[in-house]
Amino acid sequence: MNKDWSLTTKTVSDGYRWLSKPVLKLGPIDLPITFIADLIIKYNMETISTSLDEGMKTSLDLKTNAQQAWIDCQKPMLMDEDYKLWLRVTPVSISAGQITGGKGIIRHNSSILATTECFTGKEPSYTVNSKLPDIVPAGKTADNFLVNVTSYVDYPYIDSISKASLVNTSYNFGKRSITITGVNIYGGEEKLIVETDVTGSLKGKLFFSGVPVYRASDSSIVINNLDFHLKTRNLLLKSASWLANGGIENMIEKKMSYPLGSTIRETYDLIQGNLKQYDITEGFYLSGQLSKIEVQQLVLTREGIVAPLTLEGKVIIGLQNKPQ
Repeated sequence: MNKDWSLTTKTVSDGYRWLSKPVLKLGPIDLPITFIADLIIKYNMETISTSLDEGMKTSLDLKTNAQQAWIDCQKPMLMDEDYKLWLRVTPVSISAGQITGGKGIIRHNSSILATTECFTGKEPSYTVNSKLPDIVPAGKTADNFLVNVTSYVDYPYIDSISKASLVNTSYNFGKRSITITGVNIYGGEEKLIVETDVTGSLKGKLFFSGVPVYRASDSSIVINNLDFHLKTRNLLLKSASWLANGGIENMIEKKMSYPLGSTIRETYDLIQGNLKQYDITEGFYLSGQLSKIEVQQLVLTREGIVAPLTLEGKVIIGLQNKPQ
């Protein structure tokens, strides 16, 4: 395989055999001409081999298939309808080793360098780079892969779940009580800010802050160390100490759970299912298996929470016959 996606083969004869002995018919007489036919074939064997090489070069159009796959993979893919989970792939380069074969199987190892990102919500914007890059020559490549995926959980998504679990909930503190009537979630410098509207024994706004973390036990994002925002606590200590010391932070913290992990597991299962037998284009299939997925340290941004993911596995691309 050349860097411009063309294929160069070198065919040499491995011998031949006659299905029937060649003869020259002269009326009712058959004259054997095997010796002459052998000389003609041997003399033209190089021409025959060259013709086979030219046929391989024109019939196996790798560049057209690669060009279409290069463009198609850049369009965001909806991985989950319920959670509106999108995958966006931005390929950068392709490297490949030499083609090898034996026992009826052709093997070709290649690798794609790409940025992969996950989004929740509406379809993310994208720009297609239609220029298929030349192949970068590489030595022997392994069949395992490692993908670092950046998953984005936007604040509107977090806000909607928070409203469903917190709005209209009431909390009692002896003879006093409050009811949450509104919730607004946004990011601070290093913490998630929870703004609540309350009525009851206290009317107004309460502000809390906490650190979002990934909890592996139930595969969800939760808020650790949720506490009153400093200014809010100072005001409450002067006017409503019963609330400042009442433990409402722990009560709210227990309700703030966002099922990112379940979405990741569903994505894992979906990708795993596609890797078993995924048709890429006519004649080509992809087969592989994921072996590991990890959620890294969460990061807060202006738009939402960024959850870096790492996926590991093995994958091959085959031609014609699918694995049983």
